[in-house]
Amino acid sequence: MNNTIIRAENIVKTYTSGPEVLQVLRGLELSVRPGEFLAITGISGSGKSTLLHLLGLLDEWDSGSIYFDEQDVSALSAGRRDRLRNQQIGFVFQFYHLLPELTVLENTMLPAMVGNSSFSWLGCRVKMRRQALEVLTQLGLAERAKHRPSQLSGGEQQRTAIARALINKPRLLLADEPTGNLDVDTGGQILDLLETLNSQHNQTIIMVSHDPDIANRAHRRLHLDKGRIHSNS
Repeated sequence: MNNTIIRAENIVKTYTSGPEVLQVLRGLELSVRPGEFLAITGISGSGKSTLLHLLGLLDEWDSGSIYFDEQDVSALSAGRRDRLRNQQIGFVFQFYHLLPELTVLENTMLPAMVGNSSFSWLGCRVKMRRQALEVLTQLGLAERAKHRPSQLSGGEQQRTAIARALINKPRLLLADEPTGNLDVDTGGQILDLLETLNSQHNQTIIMVSHDPDIANRAHRRLHLDKGRIHSNS
């Protein structure tokens, strides 16, 4: 099981609502190698987003283990886990989650700001601003740097969200239905961008989608059903 960037072993995740208990993930197993572009499909409610939240250390699982670079993340303190998530994992969601009062540049810089203390931020903000502008230029958004989200198209907002996800140069990018809020043409452009990040920058990507056509853009495709991962459906 070496040469994996992230690995899940026997993951169980259950939600409780009153007397009802819903087991979403049932002993799930998954291994992802560095540089892979992996898509995971499944019907609505199958647990795709839940899985992505667990892999991104945004939520707790009931039992099992998740390893990042072969390190068991459940053995880490909350602070070290937060730093791992901030520095090594980027997130792209269906709904862009941009802060409306901030500019494109400021939204892009947010993870870098969160990852530094007030004192250390004073010493690195010029460097991070330059790095954010480089990412925005790479994504074709340099001329939009001073705009606010309300002044952007849907595709531009999603590209801004991708820029934010890339600012700390994460080793793993998690994309949850990244085209789900976009029209077909704009969604295709976002998929083109993800393919470019993977092929030209060796960016490891795990994308979840209910749409098989979208999932087929990835190098490898798996299917989530009844709480477990299955080979290509």
